[in-house]
Amino acid sequence: MPSDNPFVGAKTFAGEPVDDAVLEAGLAPLWRAPTLDTVVLGCTHFPLLRDLLNARAPRPVQWVDSG
Repeated sequence: MPSDNPFVGAKTFAGEPVDDAVLEAGLAPLWRAPTLDTVVLGCTHFPLLRDLLNARAPRPVQWVDSG
């Protein structure tokens, strides 16, 4: 997920609500691929967003991270 907004992860650290529009815009291109079933979380802060990402997935997705 490209992050045009570096504060998404920072807000999660601070316990603040994440801007849903930013998250939805970042995820939207992924859901255009009808057979997508795995997403690699390529930045160190993305695993911290896993619950938020999973809640917005329109179908089951395997989220892979370095942890």
